[in-house]
Amino acid sequence: QAGGYTPLRFPDVKRSSWYYDYVESAASMGLFAGDDKGFFQPGASITRAEFVQVLYNTVKPDYTLTKSQFSDVAQSSWYATAVNWAAELGVVSGKGNGIFAPNALITREEMCVILNNYTTNVLKVVPEYDGYLFDDDASISDWAKEGVYHAYSFGLVSGKGENSFDPQGKTLRSEAAAVYVKFAQLLLG
Repeated sequence: QAGGYTPLRFPDVKRSSWYYDYVESAASMGLFAGDDKGFFQPGASITRAEFVQVLYNTVKPDYTLTKSQFSDVAQSSWYATAVNWAAELGVVSGKGNGIFAPNALITREEMCVILNNYTTNVLKVVPEYDGYLFDDDASISDWAKEGVYHAYSFGLVSGKGENSFDPQGKTLRSEAAAVYVKFAQLLLG
């Protein structure tokens, strides 16, 4: 406690970072953990499997895996329970041809679609949408527009500055931590 400060939970998440409180909250809630060396890696991209695992950690469902829905999700994989739970609920549908692509990096629009599928399909909650459009709205895939704008309306996401959303951009771990802390607050009402 040199200088009166509690040591950092993650050495690579500085108190001055915009995401510090989100990462700390997400870790305290058991949503995220660091890597095997204790680093959070806030600037690293998050995979589809990791993102769905954090959703599972947030919701904490009572679920038992019976069989895998996807040919590329082995029942023995660390994410199999989370991915199959989400698939059974209609929260994720995979990438076609019976695959989920668990190690692919999740895009910002895919992230929004997953969260939207959970809020609309499972919680049966649809936000009020005020008609706001990002300047790069034309870059948002048609299948993702509802998800992006619902996530925006719920206050889960904002743009990347300059009033753009960057829909095909990769979701960073720091961004996912912020989104999931806000999502957990939304679930608590």
